[in-house]
Amino acid sequence: MMEHLRSEIESIRQEFYPEQSDRSLFHLNQEKKYIVKNLEREQEFKCINVPKNLHETKIFIPFTNEHQIIEFHDDLVNKTDLIYEEELSVLNEKENKETIESLQCERTIIMTELGKTKDQNLKNENIGKKFKYCIIKKKNGKKKYYKHTSNLFITNSYDDFLFLQNKNIYQNMTEDSFEVEVKKYVISELAYQKIVVDLTNPQKNELGSLYLRQVTSEPIKNNDLDLIDQYINIEKIEDVLFSMTSWAVIPKEIFKNLHQIKNLDIFDYFSFLDTDNFEYLKNLKVIHFLRGVQEIRCNAFNGLNNLVYLSLDYCDLTFLESGCFDGLINLKYLSLVRNRISEISEEIFSPLKNLIYLYMGDNPLEYFNPKGLNNLQYLNIDSPEFFDSSILTKYDQKQQNHHSLKLSGMRSYSNLKNVEALKSHKMIINSKNLKVLDLYQFSRENCDPNDPNIFKDLEYFKLEKLNLLGDDNFINRFNFRNLKVLVGSFEKIPKFEKSLSNLKYLVLDYVKEFDKNCFEHFINLEYLKISIDKNASLIEEIEPDHFMGIKQLKCFEVKINSGKLPDLSAKESIFENLFKPDEKLRKTSFENFYKIYQENSEHINPFEYLNVDDILACESILRNQHEKIISKILK
Repeated sequence: MMEHLRSEIESIRQEFYPEQSDRSLFHLNQEKKYIVKNLEREQEFKCINVPKNLHETKIFIPFTNEHQIIEFHDDLVNKTDLIYEEELSVLNEKENKETIESLQCERTIIMTELGKTKDQNLKNENIGKKFKYCIIKKKNGKKKYYKHTSNLFITNSYDDFLFLQNKNIYQNMTEDSFEVEVKKYVISELAYQKIVVDLTNPQKNELGSLYLRQVTSEPIKNNDLDLIDQYINIEKIEDVLFSMTSWAVIPKEIFKNLHQIKNLDIFDYFSFLDTDNFEYLKNLKVIHFLRGVQEIRCNAFNGLNNLVYLSLDYCDLTFLESGCFDGLINLKYLSLVRNRISEISEEIFSPLKNLIYLYMGDNPLEYFNPKGLNNLQYLNIDSPEFFDSSILTKYDQKQQNHHSLKLSGMRSYSNLKNVEALKSHKMIINSKNLKVLDLYQFSRENCDPNDPNIFKDLEYFKLEKLNLLGDDNFINRFNFRNLKVLVGSFEKIPKFEKSLSNLKYLVLDYVKEFDKNCFEHFINLEYLKISIDKNASLIEEIEPDHFMGIKQLKCFEVKINSGKLPDLSAKESIFENLFKPDEKLRKTSFENFYKIYQENSEHINPFEYLNVDDILACESILRNQHEKIISKILK
């Protein structure tokens, strides 16, 4: 292996350092013995303090003649050799072939760049006037977190040269100022991506995201981010995350160089949002605050005409000031989960003309009036703190264009006194034009049984609470002609009527009774899941007539919620007849679970059956997967 290394070193030297190509290995080793002496000059640089103001650039070139420049680059070549020979010397050539090749490739890249930089620095027009500083730094720590063994940094700035000499850019969370931490972060992120970090051409250095945090408690200055464009192309930054634990205020000038970003995350900002805080962020589409925010002042989001998603979850908001959402003319998603909001005045949401999603979960609300939210499609006020189901929860009859509704947390709590715009004289849920309805609890008092068409446009109906429907045939009193997905709890499976004949996906939970001929109208059903509540003998009593009408399933599941399933081998022929003849079927079973399904139909997504404008958003909302919504917005 050593012979191979010697050959590699000599080939590089022959190309870029011909004056050294005929040296023997003995002379090469002798040269390396003097590295300590050569590095003494580097220590002279290290003893010079980095200037406090990073925006000042010294025009100083310590290398004023050809000899000094050659000596400077020779030192770098020797240092590079030592770094990689040390790494290679402990590797077995047979066992670590890929690692050895990778290290050799890295060294070749660095040597190539050193040769090019040396040639430029030795040009007559550059000597004493213009100089490209090179610094080789070996990464310390656990190598699995790094892509490369070392980095070559190239800069025109003497101050940056000193900065790189003095600072460990691979180490975060030090006691440096925020400005210095930002600079270290940007350079270290470039170093993670590249072996050679060329700071002389920032337009070619791209970072898609920034994660910025402050360790010290010193005040944040307006110009702390001004240095970013000296190192990277700021037009390519789309996502920025700030950790603001020690920030007392957000200086709005901090964002002036980030005008192009689309996604902003702010964590642990325990203070207030002031007027025009984000006026520079005209292109912003998503803001996500997590923990902290105590107050939103009037016009705090002024100018954010393109904002689509706003989240203020797990913050410390106790009230919403009038005008706090002014300017958010295109906002569609608003989440205020886990705050301490007890009352919301009528005019708060009136500027949000395009809001379709409002999530107010886990707030101790006593009064709520979503006045002006005429396009709202999804409302979640799920909370263990409130929701008296005896008085409320319905969309105003004027709001006839909603497509989905989730009313959760309908429990016997009495904190909530009034939900003005959600009341109705005759019924609690007005579901006309709704396509998706997701309820925590449901009973006959939640709708008008005299209007059989209130669910006629519904395509997805989910009922999460045990024994929801009050009586077994309650669901047959309504017209579900467009219903594709039904998920609910039924102690006794009813004999479903013809109005449900278009059903494609059916889940029946907590079943205690199962009569024959319940499914005779389900000629289009493709997915059926039955969860038995403890009584395993119910499965043993199953006969072919129990599934009369079902002939083209793609997947059938049966499980018992507590206990073990009996031996189902005698029932398998019944289950197989639920599928089209000659289908290739697969089976999976555990002690409390049995599934039979067509090939490639083991996992069926119920949302694929829906004819809604935005299936991804609908699915993400109901499954509380906000990251998918955000991803789509940003794309």
